[in-house]
Amino acid sequence: MLNMVNFRTLICLLLALSIYGAPVVATPKTDRNPTPESIDWQNLSPAQKEWLADVENRWTNLSPRKQHHMLRTAKRWQNATPEQREMIKARQRQWHTHHDKERKHIRDRFREFQGMPPEKQRALKQAFRSFKKIPLEQRKILRNHWRSLPPETRHEQVLKIMQKSPEERKAFIENIENKNNLD
Repeated sequence: MLNMVNFRTLICLLLALSIYGAPVVATPKTDRNPTPESIDWQNLSPAQKEWLADVENRWTNLSPRKQHHMLRTAKRWQNATPEQREMIKARQRQWHTHHDKERKHIRDRFREFQGMPPEKQRALKQAFRSFKKIPLEQRKILRNHWRSLPPETRHEQVLKIMQKSPEERKAFIENIENKNNLD
C-alpha cells in the first residue's frame, strides 16, 4: 500500500512538472526580467522634470535602465524636505566638480564599502562621524597620512586612529606633523 502511494505521488509530481515545470525551465532570463522601456520626456511630471532638468537635452540618448534609475532618484527628491533638497543639490554640485577619473574612484570605493561586512561598515561610519569632529587642519594631516599607507592596511589604520581618545589622536597627529617637517 505504501509503495502504491509513493508511486502515485511520484506520477503526480512528474505530471505536474511536465505541465508546469517546462515553461519555467524554458523561460529565458530576459523574459523574467524585461528591460525597462524608454520613457518620453513629455510623460514626466513637472517635479520629475525639475529634478532632471540637467539631463533634458540628452534624455533620449540615455539607456532605459538609466532613465528608470534617475526616475527613482527623482521620486526621492519629491519626498525630500526643503533642507534635504538643499543638501542634495549641494552634493550634486560637488559631484559635478569631479573629473571622470575621480568619479570612478569614488564609485569603486563605494562598491568596496558595500562589499564589507555590516560590522565593519558600522565601524567605518562611526570613525567618519568622529573624523568630522576633528579640526580641519588635523583632518588634512590625517588624510595625507592615510593616502601614504598601502590600500590594504588603510581601513584598519583609520579605525585604530579614530578609536583613540582625542588627546591620543592629537599626539599622533603632532607626531605625523613632526615627521613631515623633518622630510
